[in-house]
Amino acid sequence: MKSFDVAIIGAGPAGYFCAEELAKAKLKVALIEKTRVGGTCLNRGCIPSKALLGAAEIIGRLKALKRFKFPQIDSFEPAPILALRDNAVDLTVRGLKSTLLSLGVEIITGEARAASKGGIEVKTESGSMEVSFKNLVIAVGSKSAGLPDVEFDGRFVTEPERFLMQDKLPKSVVIIGAGNIGVELAYAACAWGASVSVIELMPQVLIGISEDIAKLVKDELTRNGIKIYLESNVQKIERDGKGVSVTFFKGGKELAVDAEQLVVAIGRKPNAAQPWIKDLAVKLDSKGFIEVDSQGATKIDGVFAIGDCTNGYMLAHRAYADALRASALIAHKKRLEIPKAIPRVIFSKPEVAVVGLSESEARSAKLSFYTKKFPFAGLGKANAVGERAGFLRLVADSKSGAILGVEIVGEHASELSGIASVCVQWQITVEQLARTVFAHPTFAEIFWEVARD
Repeated sequence: MKSFDVAIIGAGPAGYFCAEELAKAKLKVALIEKTRVGGTCLNRGCIPSKALLGAAEIIGRLKALKRFKFPQIDSFEPAPILALRDNAVDLTVRGLKSTLLSLGVEIITGEARAASKGGIEVKTESGSMEVSFKNLVIAVGSKSAGLPDVEFDGRFVTEPERFLMQDKLPKSVVIIGAGNIGVELAYAACAWGASVSVIELMPQVLIGISEDIAKLVKDELTRNGIKIYLESNVQKIERDGKGVSVTFFKGGKELAVDAEQLVVAIGRKPNAAQPWIKDLAVKLDSKGFIEVDSQGATKIDGVFAIGDCTNGYMLAHRAYADALRASALIAHKKRLEIPKAIPRVIFSKPEVAVVGLSESEARSAKLSFYTKKFPFAGLGKANAVGERAGFLRLVADSKSGAILGVEIVGEHASELSGIASVCVQWQITVEQLARTVFAHPTFAEIFWEVARD
C-alpha cells in the first residue's frame, strides 16, 4: 500500500491543477488517471478543438483573399490540419506531465474501483494497488450527454470528443444542439468545406446568451451556408451503412436531413455515478452532481470534489478556480472567496464572451443598473483589418458605477474577456475604466471607448 497526504482521482484541469498547487505546498500527492493526464480538455476537447478552429480561421481568411484579387482557394489538404491538432495535444500533454513530475506528483495510471474512508483500490495494467490518503479529491469531470435510445458508434453517430479526434473529415454533417459546442463545431466543419446542418429545440442558438448576440452569430453562420433549424424536435435517427438520416418536426412539418455523420452536442453531464463514489457515501443532487460547499468540501470529512462533477459552469478555468480553493483549504487551512467573474467564451465567428451578469440576467435579478454599448465598427483597428462586426456592452451598477458584467461579440472577444474579468472581479467603475489608457489602435481600446462614450 502506498500512502499519500492527498489522492486525486481524475487528471483533467481540476485534478492536475489541484495536484500542482498541493505539490507546491510540499504535500505528498497521488494523481490517479485511467488514460492520459489532461482529461477531456487537453486530449479530446479544448486543445484539439482550438487547433481545428484556428485552422478554420486561417481557411476563412484565405477564402477572403478574393477581395484583393488573389486566386480563390477552393480546396485544401486536411492531413496537415489533423497533424497540427495532434501535435498541439501532444505538446500540451507532455508539458503538463513534465511539470507534474518535476513537482514530485506521483502519477498512477489506473481506474478507481472501491473506496473507503482513508483508502482506495486502483486497478492498473499490472493488477491492483491500494492507495491510502489523508485527503481525497474527486475530479472525475463530465461526459457528453446522449439522446434516449441512440447509441454512439463513433462512425455515423458520434459525440463531440470523437468527432474532433477522427482521422477523416466528413463531407457532410448534421449537428443536434446549437449551444456553445454545437456552434463551434458547425463553424469549424463549414470552414473545412463540409455541408453543415444544425438542429436545435430552443428558439435561438446559444441559449442563455443575449438574443441580439445570438442573432448576430446565427446570421453569420447562415451567411456561410450553414443550415440552422430552430424550434425543431428530433423524431427519428436512421443509419444505412453509408450515413445517417435525421427526421424532425419544425412548425408542424416533418423534415429530414441526410449526412455522412451526426454529432450529438446537447450538453454534458457529471461523471459522478460511479460505484466507488457511492462507496464513500458522498451526496449527489437531483442532476447527479456531487454536493459540495464553497471550498469543494463534501459532507464527508477529508473528501473534496471539484470541477465538472460539481454544479457550475462546465469550463476548464472554472475547474482551475475550484482547485485553487480546495487546495488552499487542504494545504493552508485557508478559505478563498468564489470568483465573481467566470468568463463564458464561444469560439465561433464572430467570437462571443460574457463575463459577470448579462443585461437580461441583471434585469431578472431586479438590480438597479444601466448599460453602455459600443460597436466594433467605431474602432480604427477593426476598420483597418476589416473586422467591423459586433459590439461590447457594459452592465454597471446605477449608484456606484461598478461594472457588473461585460458582453462582447466580435473579433478577439476571447482575448478581450481577460480585461472583462479584471473589471468584474475587482468591481472597477465605468469612470475608472474611462480614465485608463489603452494602446491605439487596438481592439482592447473598445473598453475605453464604451466607458467614455
